[in-house]
Amino acid sequence: MDRLKWTLLSLVAVWVLLEALLLGYRVIDRRNRPPARSGARVATTPAPRAEEGPEAEVLFREVARFGLDLKEPRDLAARPDGRIVVAGDRRLLEMMPDGAVSGATAVPSEPLCLAVDSSNNTYAGSGDHIAFFPAGSTNGAAWASPSANAHLTSLSVGAGGVFAADYGGRCVWRYDLSGRLLGRFGRGEGAESGQRFIVPTPDFVVVAGDESVWIANPGRRRIEEYSIDGTFERSWGEASARIEGFCGRANPGHFARLPDGRFVTSEKGLRRVKLYDGDGLFLGMVAPDGAFGRGGDAPPVAAGPDGQVFVLDPRSREIRIYVEKSPDADPAQSG
Repeated sequence: MDRLKWTLLSLVAVWVLLEALLLGYRVIDRRNRPPARSGARVATTPAPRAEEGPEAEVLFREVARFGLDLKEPRDLAARPDGRIVVAGDRRLLEMMPDGAVSGATAVPSEPLCLAVDSSNNTYAGSGDHIAFFPAGSTNGAAWASPSANAHLTSLSVGAGGVFAADYGGRCVWRYDLSGRLLGRFGRGEGAESGQRFIVPTPDFVVVAGDESVWIANPGRRRIEEYSIDGTFERSWGEASARIEGFCGRANPGHFARLPDGRFVTSEKGLRRVKLYDGDGLFLGMVAPDGAFGRGGDAPPVAAGPDGQVFVLDPRSREIRIYVEKSPDADPAQSG
């Protein structure tokens, strides 16, 4: 009887221990699991921990901040004439740098992403298609959808036409300026050369230039450079908790390219904005960790014609404007 009693007690003890371990695993898994996301709503992504180390230099200062008369601002774009276009609530708002609204355009479906070309024409991505608005006009023309499963998350205009990042197809579509579809690249082709995009969440951004196209590959935590016809050229960035790297499940969430070729990146989780040179060398911060609160989506960023950095914070429904500090500025007065 004693042997049977001790055997039963041992089995009960083992069972209790296993239950405790399973409960602990479930708690940790729930804390680390990314939340479901719909559209461009603010998520509740837990803020990852950055690796301890020396504080990175803040190279920019905030010079303006203004609120938006939008319940759900989605994206922004900087025009060559210095004005800003903001998308949200089925509207496109044209704004002055001081926050004054200079124009508004109603759109049939919710605009999720924006681009502006050198002639101040506006391109708005709404779900599976692009709407084109000539400068000074509120009448838009819808382009044909590239795919029934398309979910456009970013637009950019360059020498090679209009480029659209498609989260639904994990590819980038290329149009000419009249809206004719020219092709796509990145749909799993050439995975051995890094041309397969890993996009766990709708944080898929494209930036077009005169000779190259840069695309965020957030699952790989890097930015990739392609030729206009879609040939992979090179990439930079790494998965790392160090300040120069990209941490979390998928980053960068947004990025822009300044007129001098440097890159501005925005991350979700830590919600910080960083500066890199044209080859991907980390230079410093535009806005440090916690400037927009911790946890949530990456704030959309745009590069102004004079090197300003515009940041949209959907959580506070504000736009902040940053300019680079003067090299000889007094640190106590540079913000």
